[in-house]
Amino acid sequence: MTAVSDRYQECFLHVDAADPAAVLAALAARFAVTPDRRSLALPGIELDVLGKDDTTAADFLGWPTKVDVYAAGATDGEVVAFVADLMAFLRASGHRVVAACDFEDQLPQTDLA
Repeated sequence: MTAVSDRYQECFLHVDAADPAAVLAALAARFAVTPDRRSLALPGIELDVLGKDDTTAADFLGWPTKVDVYAAGATDGEVVAFVADLMAFLRASGHRVVAACDFEDQLPQTDLA
């Protein structure tokens, strides 16, 4: 397996979800892992689910939850596919999601409007 390129090592998902703990629980169930505080360790990828302190922005930057994706043991293509799947799962759970990362042009950004 090829190591992940710098460009694909992290991605930040802004999620329009009022309760970060509920998002963490849903992701833990989805991936069948036990959270460690606010983090989920998956093969090659770690997720941190955070509540934002500042939710005053009128756009996606003001959405109350952020999911940080950190990749170390995956290929670039695997990271893109994982983040796209993660975004689809969150949307299917009823949340709007916008990705902010160096490869966001490779992701389905349909919640910007």
